[in-house]
Order: sequence, then structure tokens, then C-alpha cells
Amino acid sequence: MSVDKKPARIAIVTGAGTGIGKAAALALLADGWSVVLAGRRP
Repeated sequence: MSVDKKPARIAIVTGAGTGIGKAAALALLADGWSVVLAGRRP
């Protein structure tokens, strides 16, 4: 029996509250990544 496992795709994005960090986080989410966000503004 063969189990086809895909590697976990997890990204940590700093500066995810605004600008390019936010855009990068949204793009990764749209592509199916699990994303951990960090930013100064809630």
C-alpha cells in the first residue's frame, strides 16, 4: 500500500497588517498555504 503524502506548506509572514506583507499573505492563502501572520496593527 502506498500513501502519497504532500509536504506541509506553512509560511510565516511578518508585516502582514498592511502593504506587501498583507498582499503576500493573501496570495499564499489563495494558493492553499497555511499562514502565520505577524504585524503591529490588529
